[in-house]
Amino acid sequence: MKRIFISCLFSVFVFLFSSVLYLYNANITFFNKEFIKTRLLEEGVYQQLPSLGMDYFLESQDLSLKGLPLGETDLKDLAQSSIPPDWLQNQTERAIDQIFPYLLGQSDHFQIKISPQPLKKDLSFKLEKFLEEKLSKKKPCTENEVRNLALQPSLPDCRPPEEVLNQLFSDRFFTHLLEEIPDEIILSDQNFPEITDHLATPREVMRLIPVLINFSFGALVLTFIFLLLLFPKNLKSFTRWISTVLTSASITPLIFSFLVVNVIFGLLPQLLAKLSLPPLMNNFLLSFIKSILNQFFTNIQTQTLVIFLLGGLLFIVSFFLKSKTKSQPNPLSTSNQPPPLS
Repeated sequence: MKRIFISCLFSVFVFLFSSVLYLYNANITFFNKEFIKTRLLEEGVYQQLPSLGMDYFLESQDLSLKGLPLGETDLKDLAQSSIPPDWLQNQTERAIDQIFPYLLGQSDHFQIKISPQPLKKDLSFKLEKFLEEKLSKKKPCTENEVRNLALQPSLPDCRPPEEVLNQLFSDRFFTHLLEEIPDEIILSDQNFPEITDHLATPREVMRLIPVLINFSFGALVLTFIFLLLLFPKNLKSFTRWISTVLTSASITPLIFSFLVVNVIFGLLPQLLAKLSLPPLMNNFLLSFIKSILNQFFTNIQTQTLVIFLLGGLLFIVSFFLKSKTKSQPNPLSTSNQPPPLS
């Protein structure tokens, strides 16, 4: 009966140990905004995102923009040079600071403010230089072509005089183009009622994660204490039992982590393929998700390996205690008594 009780208690301990390990590491990786910020920075997201975003945009948009003869390469180069990584990092981290508390159930509302206003002037300057370079390769406009420029909705097929060109850029292209870029974009939970409704249940679950971690950890400690109390206080047996508990409990999450990581990495390409993203963005997103999962499973494997080695060390110590106990002379032995007086 005692053996059955110990087996059940030990199974509960292994389950709680694995649960605490996985919940704790999920809490410091997937659900940790500072960890996500660090991964975004280390993976070079802010340097690659402008061209990747434009690549995604071009999948569903016309290559012409307000009559400007901008090809795919031109748009990517313009986005890459006009959106500084520092600005993109600042806006992204501000958005993360708003959205993470909402997703984790720590806040009931979020409001993300994006300020593209600082980019407008730089965008206007670079776009003007680009168009000037395009027009410089064309033949000069005749007087009749100059008179017809006002009726032409796109970039002219000839090179107008300097004063006409400046007026043309100001009136036709940049004014309308930059007016469509707001000084501030505000996104909040009020803008996406359908999405926020779908997130209601997951947010309630996420709100329970810290409570679940604390409860599981408390139950784990109590279970461990009960397991220790079931064995005699002999130091050798006690040490060997602790070794058995630690090594056996660490093996389960260690093996499970190796199996799960292979399955997830095998399914990821198939799942991302369903999103129909451009190849460059698909590969980038796959690489970024893998880097986060790698960190998560590396943490688990490192922690379980340390606990396993600790259990192995205690097992070696138990043998040392056993041999030491055997080698110590028994003070009550007759061989150690002095000879009787004659």
